[in-house]
Amino acid sequence: MQQYYHVKTPAYTLEVIYDLNAGRYLALGMKNEERSSFEFGIPARFANFTPAALRNEGVR
Repeated sequence: MQQYYHVKTPAYTLEVIYDLNAGRYLALGMKNEERSSFEFGIPARFANFTPAALRNEGVR
């Protein structure tokens, strides 16, 4: 967990999933692998979260 004091919000900075049987792991959310970190203060509308809007935001 990391506290973003300027917006009074906690957030996860790294998540690791372990597969103990197979002896492997997956690390997600590493900030050094992303172009930018979280963006706070973006105005959101209900229309942004409809199935059609979410489908349009997807990347294949």
